[in-house]
Amino acid sequence: MKKRIPNKVFVSYSRKDNRWLEILCAQLAPLINSKQIEIWYDKGEIEPGDLYNQSIANAIDTSGSAIILMSANFQASEFINANELPRLRYAADSGDLTLFWIPIGDCVLGDDFAEIYHTIGDPKQPLNDMSQGQVDAVFASVARKIKQIIIKLEKQKRNEEKRRIEEQQRNEEKRRLEEEKIKKQEEKRRAKKDKKRQVKADGVLNIMSYLKKEAIIGVIIGVFITTLIAIIPGFIWLEKLQGKVDTSKVEIEKAIHMIEARSIQSLEKNYNTSIIDSARSACYSALTGNNDHSLIMVPLPNNNADLDAVCHKSINIGWNAGGVAKGQNFNDNCENPLDNKIYGGGYTAYVTEKYFEGNRSKFTNCNQENSFICCSPQFLK
Repeated sequence: MKKRIPNKVFVSYSRKDNRWLEILCAQLAPLINSKQIEIWYDKGEIEPGDLYNQSIANAIDTSGSAIILMSANFQASEFINANELPRLRYAADSGDLTLFWIPIGDCVLGDDFAEIYHTIGDPKQPLNDMSQGQVDAVFASVARKIKQIIIKLEKQKRNEEKRRIEEQQRNEEKRRLEEEKIKKQEEKRRAKKDKKRQVKADGVLNIMSYLKKEAIIGVIIGVFITTLIAIIPGFIWLEKLQGKVDTSKVEIEKAIHMIEARSIQSLEKNYNTSIIDSARSACYSALTGNNDHSLIMVPLPNNNADLDAVCHKSINIGWNAGGVAKGQNFNDNCENPLDNKIYGGGYTAYVTEKYFEGNRSKFTNCNQENSFICCSPQFLK
């Protein structure tokens, strides 16, 4: 589709009405000379044929407005009726072109045009019936209307350019704000990541400090238990021989609970006692029915911890994690109630190792400050 030139004016006329064309051009001269408009009409320089037809069609398809000099000669032209009029009327009816017509002489075609298109002059008083002064007034009116159209188009062009610039500025501002938002989000994510990294580092240091403090006690207790386990059978054998004792179970249970008591005691120095008590209750509840159970709670380092590995490293390679317990409303991500196991009337809770490690995304806020790993030799790997 060809692009229309808003200030290009196509003049459709019969060559027999050439004198009226000359008057029209004289009135449009100021606009033509100042290059406010470009006027196109058949100058008779091209002989009728394919090139001529193509030239006419191209002129109509690229014009923003058109003027018809309506007369009996015009409506009698076979070429005009076959080529110019259909194309002009289609463009005008489609809103692509503004069509004016001037009644030069009385004719039937003018009756149809009067009801549809812009008429300059009075169809009941064609130019043939007017004085020269009246004719000049009609053509001057044409020039003024064309000028008004040009002014309107220029204003529209300026407004469109203004809107384009404003839209461009809005888009640039929007893009700037979006970039600034992304930058702030990135800085926030980076700060949060750094904070998590620091918390994790602090947690590791706390655990290392805790383990360091308990290392000597752990070694002593470990040696004690190893020795105890080694010598108790001998003592039992001697005691059995002497008829004083018939089992070593009480002594072994007592030694293991010493370990647990020491661990809990150490935790209570750094954490809320009520949280530990309720968490311990939840851990023991998980071992209900096993009268031989023993238990040590270890703070949950972070959400990514391998629970069994923490028990192995912190306690003994033979101890495993059963899950994670928390005092006070143990929640999804420490916020919303879980549906699996709830102990202590909803104030303590326990989740299995399998559930916890399979649902990491629910527990991002659970850490050493509020959760404990339940370690016991009774938990199966």
